Parts: sequence; C-alpha cells; structure tokens
Amino acid sequence: MGGNRMDLSTIANKIIEGLGGTSNINHIEYCMTRLRVDVVDSKKVNFDEIKGIEGVLGSTTKGGDIQIILGPGTAQEIAQALNEIPELNMEIIDEEEAGDEDSGGKPKKLAVSMLSQIFTPLIPALIGSGLVAGFAKFLQSLGVSMDLGFMQALNAIGFAFFGYIIIMVAMNTAKVFGGSPILGAVAGSILITPAIGNLGLTPGRGGVIGAMLAGILMALVERYLRKISPNAIKVHFPPTFAVLISGFLILYVLQPVAGFLADGLVNAVLSLLDVGGALAGAAISFLFLPLVMTGLHHGLTPIHLELINEIGYTQLQVMNSMAGAGQVGAGIALLLRYRSNLGLKNTIKGALPVGILGIGEPLIFGVTLPLGRPFITACLGAAIGGAFVGAVGLGATGVYVSGILGIAIATNPLHYVIAYTLAAVAGFVLTYMVAVPKNLLDSLEASSKSSMKA
Repeated sequence: MGGNRMDLSTIANKIIEGLGGTSNINHIEYCMTRLRVDVVDSKKVNFDEIKGIEGVLGSTTKGGDIQIILGPGTAQEIAQALNEIPELNMEIIDEEEAGDEDSGGKPKKLAVSMLSQIFTPLIPALIGSGLVAGFAKFLQSLGVSMDLGFMQALNAIGFAFFGYIIIMVAMNTAKVFGGSPILGAVAGSILITPAIGNLGLTPGRGGVIGAMLAGILMALVERYLRKISPNAIKVHFPPTFAVLISGFLILYVLQPVAGFLADGLVNAVLSLLDVGGALAGAAISFLFLPLVMTGLHHGLTPIHLELINEIGYTQLQVMNSMAGAGQVGAGIALLLRYRSNLGLKNTIKGALPVGILGIGEPLIFGVTLPLGRPFITACLGAAIGGAFVGAVGLGATGVYVSGILGIAIATNPLHYVIAYTLAAVAGFVLTYMVAVPKNLLDSLEASSKSSMKA
C-alpha cells in the first residue's frame, strides 16, 4: 500500500511539472475519470510530457481548461495525492462540490453546468439500482418466479431509488439554486405524495422536469424570505412559509404545467424515433460523442429519466451506448494494425478494458480523438449499431450503464448483443481500413518513451 501511495505521489508531482509548476495553476477539479485544470498560461503546459506520465491515458483542452484523462478511480486517487502536496496550496475538489463559481459564464455553459451538478451526484445510485433492477428482470425472463421472496426483495431493492428520484432531483436542484437541499426534498415529496390524488392530480406526473421546476421555485422563495426576514424570526419564518407558498404553487400551477411539458417532450421524442427509425438511431449514435466533448450530453439525462418514468424505458440510452461500442472496435483495430507502435499499444491496453465496461473517455481522449480519423470511423461504427437499435425499437430501463454491462438493463438482451457487436465490428473494419497519419503515431511513440523513462 505504501509503495502504491509513493507511485501516486510521483505521478501527481510529474503532472504539476507538466502543467508548468504550481505557480501556473489557478484551480483543479476532478470527476470520475479526469482532472480539470485552470492554468495561468497555457503556453507553459507541456502536453507531450503530461501524456508520457505513467497512468495518464491522455490530455486535451475544453473551454479553456486542461483536462487530464486518468480513468475511473485513478482520477480520485491522484486528486488526493495532489491535495497532499503543500507547495500546491489549494484544495482539489470534486466537480460535484464546485458550486456555481462560474456563474458569470455564457447561458449555454451555465445550463450545462447546472444539469451536471443536478444529475452527476445521482450517477452511483442510477448505476447501482439500474443494474440490480436489470438483473431482477433478467432472472424473471429466465422463468424465475416473482412469487419467491428473494425475487421480491431484489425487485424492491432495484426499483426503490427510481420511486423517489423526483425527491433527489428536486433536492439537488434547490442546492444548485442556492436554497436548502432539504427544502428541495420537501418540494419533490409534494409532487409524489399519494395524498395529491384526492385533489385530482396524479402523483409523479411531470417527472424530473417537475422536480427541477419545484426545486427552483422552493429555492427562490426561500432565498427571498430569508432576505426579508428579521433575525428574530429567521429560524422559523423562511422555511415554514417557503414550504407553504411553494407547496400551493407546486400543486395548482407547477405540476399541471410540468405534466404538460413532460408529456410533450416524451411524445416528441417518441414521434421522432418512430418516424426516423433506423435513420434516427444512426444519427443519434453518431452524434453522441461530439455531444460528450461539448458537455451537452448532460441535457439528455432528464429526457432519459422522463421516458423511463412515462413508458418504462429509453431508446436513447442504448443509442448512446453504441458510441462506446464503436470506440472499442476502433481501439482493437488500431491495436492490431499498429501493434509495433509501443505508444499506441500501451495507451490502448490501459483504455480498452474500461471502454468495454462502458467508460469511454480514456479511449476517446487518449486514442481516437488525438489520432483524428479513428474518431470519425468509430462514430460511423456507432451509427451502424444505432441504426439497428432504431429499427428494432430496443430500449434500456436505466441510465449511465453501457458497454457489456448494458445487457443488464436492455429491454431485449439478445438485440443489445447484436447491436453492440454490429457497432464494434463496423468500428473495427472502418478503422482498420483507414490509415492514421504517421506524425500522430510518432507523437504517441514519443509519449510512450517518455513514460518508460519516468
């Protein structure tokens, strides 16, 4: 354990050197797979040196930030190692906890950031609950009786979170908008309590769209009441009247409006998929990775969850999964065609296993995107798989689960295997046929030699 800690410390120090030293670093955040660094002068950043560090799967720039791809788990470990370097003199924080520091940004960037802050904290629960629920459905498809106590327990465990996700979304939304998270949870609870059935309302109608609107409303009302309340009544007055005022507005205005919006959104998506069929599936799968690169994929999460809330599954999730399959196929093709290139070989060996499990960022930013053409051929491979998904109407009962694990949440596991195989094989064939510029391969080779010397 001690040796591993030393390795992490060494990697952290080398990353700082590659970034131009501690004096060139303004701010560092981390997510599940990468570090995001705001630097003083990007000209002082040595990308080749960073890419050559052992454990680094790639680096890129996005929105002015330097992004260092490390893979799942490793990013958090390196962040902890960076926190232990006294010369850095700053706290490296999880992007979920970063708050609204960039509130002066562009509206599109702010919207993406807010959606990320609302839904990213839910990812572990969405993955864990989704896989358990998918496993329960898989056992049921094999003929295991739902009358068994074990199956009933498994079903309850898997679907429990989805029954209360509206509360979680409203809670996170209130936090993002400067309100008390627990009052956001109250707003979400009002939306799903069975008691509103007595008012002619449908519990849960409006789904996550209603939850976000309720969280925003509660936060705004609470903030206003805290602003105007004298100190003597600041403990009791703001929360009490925030719940009362927001509660009535949620019941008689917001929920009906949210229900109308949610129904319209779901019907629009279903109509698009129904009319577009295979073509729509191909287009969505092809475009998903460019959305990831811009961060706009966070905007799909409310749509996924609303589709699951209303019809029980989302085709969009499976179409998105095809993007990862295309990347896997492209990675294998590059590994075989350029097996003598140690830089490429070492990078792919580190990125491919997690790619197969559905974590595609190391392959994207460490392999296909830097090489250019393989990124396009991987997206084309994804389109082939997406076309099949659109043609057969394949869906997923959960989100944030892809790769081979996507079988567990697919409405038809066999169709998922066929679609994934089509995307991977197409990505492989197309990538193998298209040559990669020699200068880009030489760059990866140089990075590999730098890593081996380190």
